[in-house]
Amino acid sequence: MESLKTIGERIKYARKLKGLTQNDIYKLTGISSGNLSDIENNKVLPSANALISLKRELGVSIDWILTGEADVAFDKKQNKSPSDIGKLSPNEIDILLKYRKLDDVDKEEIDAIIDIKLHRKNKKYLS
Repeated sequence: MESLKTIGERIKYARKLKGLTQNDIYKLTGISSGNLSDIENNKVLPSANALISLKRELGVSIDWILTGEADVAFDKKQNKSPSDIGKLSPNEIDILLKYRKLDDVDKEEIDAIIDIKLHRKNKKYLS
């Protein structure tokens, strides 16, 4: 997994984590997919208006977009810092992206399965 050293890498990462395409961002913010592509590929820097729109739609702080050092909240329930998120493996990212496409009922079912698995694992270690 890349270390998210640039503004473009962080924006692309946050967009993918939210399960959004460049076209989705265009519909939500008015930032064209061509301009977003240039931003994500570090050809241009985002404007102030683009930063504000991306902050709102991606659920990240402008500080994190610009520096990678501020707290980021991709999902309020996760409450992860950028350093924690950067430690996700490609497989974990794939699972997270799939999870976000599920409806709430399916998410609750997956959460319950995970809780059961963790309970069994913890029970094994205690015996």
